Amino acid sequence: MRSTPLSGHLLVILLLTGAAGLAAGCGNVNAVLEQVSEARQLAADLAVQFTKASDAANRAVMADTDDASVAFAKESREAADAVQKDVSTLRPKLESLGFSEETGLLNQFAGRFAEYRTLDQRILDLAVENTNLKAQRLAFGPAQEAADAFRDALNAAAAAGKADDRNAWHVEALTATAVRTVREIQVLQAPHIANADEAVMTRMEKEMATSEMAVLLAPHPMHPASRTVVSVCPNPVTGRRGE
Repeated sequence: MRSTPLSGHLLVILLLTGAAGLAAGCGNVNAVLEQVSEARQLAADLAVQFTKASDAANRAVMADTDDASVAFAKESREAADAVQKDVSTLRPKLESLGFSEETGLLNQFAGRFAEYRTLDQRILDLAVENTNLKAQRLAFGPAQEAADAFRDALNAAAAAGKADDRNAWHVEALTATAVRTVREIQVLQAPHIANADEAVMTRMEKEMATSEMAVLLAPHPMHPASRTVVSVCPNPVTGRRGE
C-alpha cells in the first residue's frame, strides 16, 4: 500500500478534537460536547474513507482484469469523494467551536489531499487501460501458438517437397521467407502494445498488414491447413488502447 503523510494529519486532528472537547468548559456544555462528538465522528470517518480510497486505488493498479480495475477505480473515487465531503462538513464545525489549531491542520490536509487526488486520478486513468493485458496474453499465448503451428505446417510441407530435388531449394526458400515474415509481425507486436503514440501505432499496424499480405499472397507449396494458420496468426493484437 502506498504510504502518505496525510494519515498523520488525520490522527492529529482526532487527538486534538478530543483534547479540545475536554477543555471546552464555557457556554452550553451539552451543546459543545455534542458538536465535539460530531467533529470527532467526522474526523474518524474521514480517516476511514481516506484509507479506503488509497487501498482501492492500489487494487485498481494491481488488478489483472478490466472489470476489476474499473470496479476498484470507481470504489477509490467514491471514497475520495466521501473524504472531500467530510472535510467540507468538518471545517465549519471546528470553526464554530473555536478550534483554530484543528482547523489549520484540516486546511493543511485539504491542500495536500487536493494534490493527492490530482495524482491519483492520473494513476486510476492508467490503471483501467488494461486492454494491454489482454493484448499481451494474446501475443504470448494464442498468437505464439498460431505462429508455431504455421511454422510446423510449413516444415512439414517443405519436407514433402524435398522429394522433388528440382524444387527442393525453392520450397526451402519460400518456407524460410514465410516463417521470417510471421516472426517480423510478432516482433512488432510487443512495441505496439506498449506504445501510446497514435502515429507510431498506425505505422506499426501498416507494417504488420504488409507482412501479412506478403505471406498470404506468396506462392505456397504446402497443404491448405497452413493457409488457415497464417490467417489467424499475424494480427491478434492490433487493437488500439481503450478498445
